[in-house]
Parts: sequence; structure tokens; C-alpha cells
Amino acid sequence: MFRYFERMVDPYQPYRDSVTPSRALWRFLADHLLPFRSVLIATCLFTVAVGIVEIGLIYYVGRVVDLFETTPPADVLSAHGLELVLIALFILLIRPIVQIVDAMLLNNALMMNIAPLVRYRAYRHTLRQSVGWFQEDFAEGNREPRVGRRQQDHRTDQVDQR
Repeated sequence: MFRYFERMVDPYQPYRDSVTPSRALWRFLADHLLPFRSVLIATCLFTVAVGIVEIGLIYYVGRVVDLFETTPPADVLSAHGLELVLIALFILLIRPIVQIVDAMLLNNALMMNIAPLVRYRAYRHTLRQSVGWFQEDFAEGNREPRVGRRQQDHRTDQVDQR
């Protein structure tokens, strides 16, 4: 089950590596996150679904209180038993599935693959550079290992703001 989500995006897939990465943040993110488009859309949809389920449960708690208030205690199961069984099945089956898929998309499909993809592309870009580029860059230090982690943190912080 984990393997399916972890392999939704291959961080080492071929790409146009002849282009210099953009210096603009949003263009850089868009270029590097293009393989994650469908996973990002699915993650957003499942995050919204989790929110709708949770809000629906808050609404339904109010409905149960109203049912108990308007129905005599002896008649609650006979009048509303099927409804209560269906909501119990929903809480026990559907709600965990939606939350598990949401967590798997976020943690296994996105977070496991964003940093390796950015690092792989950064290293591929580094391999194409001349010796002079390295001499100039050593004065500032090598920043590439941190780039993938920063992009992963930035993207997951945006997704987590639900």
C-alpha cells in the first residue's frame, strides 16, 4: 500500500535539463513541481474532503442531540435506528479511509519525492557547469543539498494550512 503512493511520482524521471533553472521563486516551483500536478490536485481534494467530513460530523452531533430531544428514549432505535447505524458505519469505515488516503498522499507521495527530485535536478545542473563556475561558487558555499528540503518544506507548509 505504501509503495503505490511512494511511486506515484518518479523523482528521477527524464526532464528538459538543458534549461537553466529560473531565478523567480514561483517559476522555479512550477518547473520542479510539474510532475506532482496530479498528486497535488488529489491531495487538495482529499484535504477538502477531510474538512467536509469533519464539519459534517459536527453538524450530525447537533442532529443526534435534536433526535434525542424530540424522540422519546424508548422510540429512538425504532424511529432512527437505521440512520444511526449508517452514520456509525460512515464514521468507522469511510472517515478513516478518507483520512488515510489524505495522509498517504501528503506524506508518502509528496514529501518522500519532492526533495529527491529537486536535489537530482540541482545536481544534474551542477554537472553541466564549467570549472570556473565552481571556483566562483565556492566562496559562497554549496547550497544545493538544502534547496530540495526548502522546497519540500515550503510546499508541505502550504498544503498543511487546511
